Amino acid sequence: MKSNKVIKKMMLFLLFLAIICTVIWLANYLQYQKYSFGYEDYGLCLGKTTEDYQYSLKYPGFASFTGNFAISNKNDTIGIIIWPKPFLAGNFEEYKTGLRIYDNDINHGYMFYVNSHMEYLPHKKNYFSEEDEAYIRKFLKENKNEINKMYSAAKKEWRLAD
Repeated sequence: MKSNKVIKKMMLFLLFLAIICTVIWLANYLQYQKYSFGYEDYGLCLGKTTEDYQYSLKYPGFASFTGNFAISNKNDTIGIIIWPKPFLAGNFEEYKTGLRIYDNDINHGYMFYVNSHMEYLPHKKNYFSEEDEAYIRKFLKENKNEINKMYSAAKKEWRLAD
C-alpha cells in the first residue's frame, strides 16, 4: 500500500516535470513566430525567395531549444546557417554560425563553423585535410564580399542587430 503511494507521487512529479518542460519549450518555440511573416511552408521549414537570396527559418523541434535561420545565394553555392541561443537570447554575434559552400566545378561541398567575421573556425567535427582547409580559406577570401553581404542581409531580414 505504501509503495503504491510512492509510485503515484513519483508519477505525479514526472508528469508535473514534463508539463513544466513542455511549457518552457513552447515559450522558446513561440519566439520564432515574429520572424515567420511572409514565409511559406516548405515542409520541414518555412522559407521565402527574394530577388537575391533564399531565406529559411526552422522552428525548434519538440524538446529541442534550437531552431535556425538560413540564407543562401540564388545559385546555392553559398549558404549561411545561424543557430540562435534558446529564447533568442544574447546578440547576433554570439550565435553559432556555419557556412555551407559548394563548388559546381568539382561537384563537392563543405560545411563548417565560422565566427561573426565569417572566418573559418577549425572544429573537432570538421575532419578536413590540410588541402581541404586551404581550399576553404581560399574560397572565403575570394568570396568575402558576397559572404559579408549575405550575412548583413540575414541580420536585416531577421532583425538580429549586432
